This record gives sequence, C-alpha cells and structure tokens, in this order.
Amino acid sequence: MIIEGRTPFIPPARLIVFVLFLLLVCIQILDVHSTLTASAAHYETNKSIIWLGNWIGFTAAVLTIKAASTLVLVILFRIWFLSNGTHDREFVFSLTLITVFYGFIVSNNYLS
Repeated sequence: MIIEGRTPFIPPARLIVFVLFLLLVCIQILDVHSTLTASAAHYETNKSIIWLGNWIGFTAAVLTIKAASTLVLVILFRIWFLSNGTHDREFVFSLTLITVFYGFIVSNNYLS
C-alpha cells in the first residue's frame, strides 16, 4: 500500500537547504562582527586576511574576504536553485557540515 502525500513532521529538503543557506549568511555576519570587535589580546589567524590587511587595512581586508565568501554562497545558492531539487541530499549534507564547523569557529571567537 502506497500512501500519497508528505509526512507533516518532515520538512521538505528544499526548505532545509534554504534555511542552511540563510544560517551560513548569518554566520558570515557574526564572523565579521566577532573579528572586528575582538579585543587587542586577540589576533587574526587567517593568513589571507593578514596578507591583504597589509595592503588595504585590516577592516577592509576582513570585509573584502567575507564579501567574497558571501558571493560564493550566492553562486552556490543559484546553482542549487537551478538544480530543481536533484541534488538536495548533497546540499543538505554539505551545508550542514559547513554550518556546524563554521558555527563552532565563530562561537569560539565570541567565547575567547
């Protein structure tokens, strides 16, 4: 016997992927905030930000790198949107891992 319809307690994968993209953008914003408001006792470990900061300044370097990261997220979102659900499972898996690890990194910025 096949039951038509969706289970009301399991959200569709499209919604999960969309929420994960939103979470990653929020984490990007929190990362910029935590980096720019860090105390003098903390230092940046991202070598690309340090290198670029020597040329254009630390704040501009952080904003440039994070803008580039956000652009990558926008491109990935566009690819996902055009896939019409054919790769939702892969996006859910990949974005969940990225969100969890990046969330730990950003939360560590605030805790230390």
